[in-house]
Order: sequence, then structure tokens, then C-alpha cells
Amino acid sequence: MREVELEYRREIEDLQKAFGKDTQLTIGLKNTLSIILIENGDFTGGEMVLNDLIKELETSVGPEHLLR
Repeated sequence: MREVELEYRREIEDLQKAFGKDTQLTIGLKNTLSIILIENGDFTGGEMVLNDLIKELETSVGPEHLLR
């Protein structure tokens, strides 16, 4: 499990460096990582990833475009 998490985090970091934080690809990978963490019992880690993603989306598209 830890290896999968690290692989996703590396991939997200690489893609953000290459394309920026708010591309569909990086958003999708962060969402997938949060699901992986939550489904494996790491609720805090999954929530942290989702909260970071929400903050990034609020900055890039505006909070009025997010469903809550």
C-alpha cells in the first residue's frame, strides 16, 4: 500500500512540475489517491489530499464552481 501511495505522489509531483496544479490529469490522480487512502483505512491522509485538492480548485476555478 505504501508503495502505491508513494508512486501516486511522485507522479502527481512530476505532472504538476510539467503542466501545473490544475490540469485534469493531476486533479484526477489526486482524487484517485484520496480514494486509495480512504479505502485502505487512512481516512486522515485521504481527507488531507482532498482538502488540498479543494483549495487548489478554489484558487484556479473559484469556490462558486465547486459542489458542496
